[in-house]
Amino acid sequence: MKTDDNELRRLIGQWREVEPAPDFNDRVWHRIRSSEPAPFHWRNRIRAWVVPEPIWAAVAAVILGLFIGAAAGLRPGGSAGTDFALLKPGTVSGNYVLMISGGAQ
Repeated sequence: MKTDDNELRRLIGQWREVEPAPDFNDRVWHRIRSSEPAPFHWRNRIRAWVVPEPIWAAVAAVILGLFIGAAAGLRPGGSAGTDFALLKPGTVSGNYVLMISGGAQ
């Protein structure tokens, strides 16, 4: 693309500056001071964290799902806890659970 410097200079030369009103700064500061701050609510904090970075929402959903799944699968007295072959003694995860719970000394 070829630019015409003379045309550009002519257009820039025609530019006229706009002067703000004499009380412009005072009015702006008055509006800033008179505005009400947004009320703090935990949902606003979460929304501000999640909306700009959707990947964090996915990460939070995965972590929440893991915690809920682990809580449901490991609850004492539940059938899921007794039939869950991954945590049976003799498996790596089963031995780990025994070790951290103090079952295997």
